[in-house]
Amino acid sequence: MLPTITHGPTVITLTTHRIKRGRQHSMRREHSSIQQSNLFLATSVAKKLDHYIRRRLMKMELKLHSRARSGTSTASSIKRMPITGKKQQLIRDIQLFWDGLPKKKISLMCRKYGIAMLTLKKYISMTDEEINGMDAPKSYKTRKRAGNDFVNIIYKMIADRYDDEIIYQYLRKSGVSNSRSNLCDYIQAISKENFSDRKRMYGMRLMDQRYPDDVIVIRRNELLKHILTNDPKKEKDKVISENLDIIQKKFPTITWVVDTFHEFHEILMGDEPGKIDRYIEKYDDSELSSFCNSLKKDIASVRNAISMDVNSGFVEGNSNKFKLIKRMVYGRSKIVNLT
Repeated sequence: MLPTITHGPTVITLTTHRIKRGRQHSMRREHSSIQQSNLFLATSVAKKLDHYIRRRLMKMELKLHSRARSGTSTASSIKRMPITGKKQQLIRDIQLFWDGLPKKKISLMCRKYGIAMLTLKKYISMTDEEINGMDAPKSYKTRKRAGNDFVNIIYKMIADRYDDEIIYQYLRKSGVSNSRSNLCDYIQAISKENFSDRKRMYGMRLMDQRYPDDVIVIRRNELLKHILTNDPKKEKDKVISENLDIIQKKFPTITWVVDTFHEFHEILMGDEPGKIDRYIEKYDDSELSSFCNSLKKDIASVRNAISMDVNSGFVEGNSNKFKLIKRMVYGRSKIVNLT
């Protein structure tokens, strides 16, 4: 029975003779492809072998030339000056080897000595004076430092037993515009290197304001902490308490801040939510306008906080505690530290 091949609506019938001829033709194709692949493999192996043989012959030629030069002394080697350092000896060997090569190939020299091409070209082109002058000390250009203009002044004033503060202020009045830390570093470095017995003074003291003993200094953050504290259990600063009346007379704004704060504190701790609306209307056009606008945006929560006894203090307190513990162990809670 003849095989049939269906392709769409038509039917193609093949004879057994054509099938046999097709098989023979496919076998011939496979045989020719195998022959071509074997030929390609053979040619590639031959090329690699030829390249390998050429490299080996070139290396043998280089060794023969080096051995021949080592046994004889040329006129050029006699004229040259004696060699003192290892690097100079290496440069001499490279130049002699380069002069004896029949074919000048810089790549072979790079592989033999393990030196970059640019460095090897530089060594080959060096003269005898340049090679012998490699041992001579080189004079490099000194870099200009920021303290070249006042280093001698600092040294002279330290030698004359002046304090660091006087030296610092003198440099400032002389027109030195360097930073505070830079000047302090110069003063400390010169003092440490040249006057080891001198007492060291830290740079932070130079910026502290000095007042007479009869002057009382009260900082703004300390004053705000004092007037915004309502807890009777906390101890307040006695100096601020004694001089608070004088401060309020001198600065009336402090009295206004104290009154507004205590008024808001009484409303918040009371049980009448309607007072918060009157408070907002009262101070809406004052310096507390931004604070009043914030209260308006969240007025429902503020009223609930006034009218209800429930608050989020317990939750916020635990959150603060957890964050404190997290920051304390930051960078320490690793697996390496647990082993």
